Amino acid sequence: MLVTPRNSVVVMPTAYRPEILAHALMKLSAAHERPEVHIYLDHLGALGSQRLEEVAYVRDTYLPEALIFQAKEHIQVSSGTWNILHAMKGGYDTGAEYVFLVEEDVMMRPDFMVRHSQLHESADYLATCGRRIPSFFKRYGDLYTNPGSCLRRDLLAAVIPHLNDRYFQNTGGYITETFKHPPYNSSLDDGLIRMVVRELGGQCGYPDEPICAHQGFDYYDEIDIYSNRGTLAEKIAGFERITSRIKPGDRYARDFEFLS
Repeated sequence: MLVTPRNSVVVMPTAYRPEILAHALMKLSAAHERPEVHIYLDHLGALGSQRLEEVAYVRDTYLPEALIFQAKEHIQVSSGTWNILHAMKGGYDTGAEYVFLVEEDVMMRPDFMVRHSQLHESADYLATCGRRIPSFFKRYGDLYTNPGSCLRRDLLAAVIPHLNDRYFQNTGGYITETFKHPPYNSSLDDGLIRMVVRELGGQCGYPDEPICAHQGFDYYDEIDIYSNRGTLAEKIAGFERITSRIKPGDRYARDFEFLS
């Protein structure tokens, strides 16, 4: 069945980079097809109220119909793992058959939703992924990767029971103890999903060409030539200018791509 706004939802985990979130919402607003969008703001302690105001400003400016959910205090896990997985759970709890995961630093192509829909219609995939990471595929093949993915409801139903304190307190130990096979590359959110996909005996699909780009860059104030200061509106304007001249060695993520 083709994915449509009636049976799908977009979940967008975010934390401390509202200027990058703004660009992600710009791209999302230009999508040829767009389900309901839910933004999940992670718990940030004393910064919580300030970040909520910033995320609300970005939402109101670039995608006013999106809904915002703010996490309460929780176990801290690397790379936003708790918030990413609970955003997926939030999408599942809506009753959607398909949950699109678009993290705050993922810039989608206009045909992002349509291409995911076509992939799910073409084969019995548990999840579809927005782009291949060359180094990962050379070693592991067609396994789940994020961000920029679309997960089927039955996959999420099998993932959610693992979202417990034991997992979040020691992700690597939990996966080693729980699954029969050794973890693939990571024990965080994407690694957990890979283990569940394998346990279910399922497959993941990929488009021939990337349908999203990953930014993964947040070192503005640590590297002077990339400083991005000022009001939030000024930082939003500065972000795209900065990403056009980042040196490869200064990138936060190895699979970094430009905003084109």
